[in-house]
Amino acid sequence: MTDFNVRGGEYHGWSNERCEQVYEQLIQVIRAYVSFGVVTAVDIQAYQEMVVGRELRRHFGNPYQCCVYCSIDHVCYWARENSVSERIAYILERGDTGQKKIIKRTLSKVFENEDMCNRFQLGTLATVPKKHPEAIPCQAADILAWEYRWELEERRRAVPRQIRPTLDKVFFPSVRTVVWDRDTIPGLIAPFVTHSD
Repeated sequence: MTDFNVRGGEYHGWSNERCEQVYEQLIQVIRAYVSFGVVTAVDIQAYQEMVVGRELRRHFGNPYQCCVYCSIDHVCYWARENSVSERIAYILERGDTGQKKIIKRTLSKVFENEDMCNRFQLGTLATVPKKHPEAIPCQAADILAWEYRWELEERRRAVPRQIRPTLDKVFFPSVRTVVWDRDTIPGLIAPFVTHSD
């Protein structure tokens, strides 16, 4: 989405009209096929300042791990709310720098842990290359993440820019948004801080 929005990389030379058309098609994929969405964001600076000490780092890991665990938790909660008892398959696109290491350190360990699989209804974990046609749903999901990221960044600006006209197209009632920042991280770590005292 970063390359797409600045017309860089493989999107170099694309016209605004072509980008708009592709964007609209991907939004239609979201609206037609998505039952539920989770957006998890972490304020990296706040996280690094507040999640300190061996016990907290062991439990929450790095900001990416925190997002993954939080997202899995919310998907599981949605499944239980909607009487979905089957195990849930997770599919990620692969190809970003360092992603292989992150998947191995974070997700693989979770999906290999039988207790975690039972607790969170974890099924299979698969990855597809970015350029593969099977990655198209991941690209559509990237739009959702991008739009929320834009909106969260706008909240920080002294003078917010006008809302992107595409934002309301991807907002739908079944999206859960979780933001870990200076206001919410203390509540996240409080049980562990109290326990360690």
